[in-house]
Amino acid sequence: FYSEADAGSLLPTDSRLRPDRRALEDGLPEVASKEKQKLEESARRKRAQIGSSWTPRWFTASKDASKELPWVTKGDYWTHSPSLDAGQKAALAMY
Repeated sequence: FYSEADAGSLLPTDSRLRPDRRALEDGLPEVASKEKQKLEESARRKRAQIGSSWTPRWFTASKDASKELPWVTKGDYWTHSPSLDAGQKAALAMY
């Protein structure tokens, strides 16, 4: 959940904005399931196009073997503006 006040500060990739989550929160499980399926199919197509050249934008692999989680945040998520240029918007078309 997020407040309307938060909406302007969320990046388009924030999972709280996904239509499947919104539908589930609104009590529409059938709609949520269809939206999730569309999102997964879109992600598969995009992964097939990108191949192995993709690297995470917001996380990096942990070099510390004692860490429970292998990925750690780069810490710069909130420093990026939610207003994206046309190229970035095209890259996020699955959302």
